Amino acid sequence: MLSSFTSRGKSSPISQQIKEQKKRKEESMRIFGKHVHPRQIILFASGVLFLASTTYDVHRSIKNNQTPPTEEQIKALQDYLKSVRRSP
Repeated sequence: MLSSFTSRGKSSPISQQIKEQKKRKEESMRIFGKHVHPRQIILFASGVLFLASTTYDVHRSIKNNQTPPTEEQIKALQDYLKSVRRSP
């Protein structure tokens, strides 16, 4: 009964479309010859962004610590320490 719906040796147009869609899907997400899921790309990009922002933050901290504090900053720190010590 199944053979009456399809001609022998030939696949139906629907099965050909499915095969073409699978082939396109397999080809569309290949990087360096390996299949890569979109989640893997997002995870990699977020990791690179995190590493870059952390590196930049550390660089800024080092750069800011190389300059000595100004007189205003020293006075403000001393005032703050005095106010904290006074309150029990």
